[in-house]
Parts: sequence; C-alpha cells; structure tokens
Amino acid sequence: KEILYKWSNELTEDDEYIFKILSNDDTPEKQMKKIDQFIKNSNKYTKRISKSLGINKNVTTYFSRHSAATILKRTGASPMEIQESLGHQNLATTMKYLDSFDDNLKVDLANSLNNF
Repeated sequence: KEILYKWSNELTEDDEYIFKILSNDDTPEKQMKKIDQFIKNSNKYTKRISKSLGINKNVTTYFSRHSAATILKRTGASPMEIQESLGHQNLATTMKYLDSFDDNLKVDLANSLNNF
C-alpha cells in the first residue's frame, strides 16, 4: 500500500492506469518500450522486496496478477468483475486465466495429501 501511495497517479475519473508512465503523444512503439521497461523495473524491485521479506517465490508482475485474480475468485468475485480488474477485453481470456487456477489448486491439494 505504501508503494502505491508513494508512486501511483492521483486517480481521476478520466485516468485508466494507476501509474502515469505513458503520454498521449507516445507512438505505439514508444508505449511498448515504456511498458516493457516499467515491468522490468517493477520485477527487479519486487524481487528485492520479496527476498528481504523472506519470500522464497519468484514474485513478478505476472505472479502478482495471478495472485490477485486467485484471491478475487476465491472470495466470490464474478468472472466479469475479475475480467474488469485484469483489464481483459474478452471474457474468454479471463476464463482461460481462471481455468489454470483450478488445475493448480488440484495439484496443490494432491501434494498436500503427501504431508499426512
């Protein structure tokens, strides 16, 4: 929360993004470069923070998106609410994303049986 408070854009109704890294006059190529660089920097610092907290997972923006979607799903959010929070334009994309969680959950549950 502190990171978001410090670095996020002061959101208005017109804002689409939490972080103001893109400009309206950026070409699509420049936007992609900025996004790629932002993700690279975010992953670098997220890994440092995770390591300092003793988290032994490869925490990345991708990992964070999956974690957020999993939490939303397990707390009863609808697929359409999850779609909106992830920014997917197509519900089918979100459903593929969520289907992989069911497979991962089955593997985790099966592995937990080995602990008895």
